[in-house]
Amino acid sequence: MGIKKNAKLWVNTKKMNRRTIDCLDEMTGLMACMKRCNFEDDRKCAGEKLKLDDCLIYMAKQPKEANTINFHLQRLDNA
Repeated sequence: MGIKKNAKLWVNTKKMNRRTIDCLDEMTGLMACMKRCNFEDDRKCAGEKLKLDDCLIYMAKQPKEANTINFHLQRLDNA
């Protein structure tokens, strides 16, 4: 009949660690400023836009996250 494969190994990593969203405060500040200006004049929110750009550039330079536990479990399952 064939070989029966075991259920997939998987761990719900959302319960393991609660990550924060990068640059959320800067994005919220920019959106609040844009709303105050009725989304008309970007120059009034130049400071908030600069903060968001700096945060995004900084986060792009950060090293990427290591492989997750699920990646390693899938590799063990295939071996």
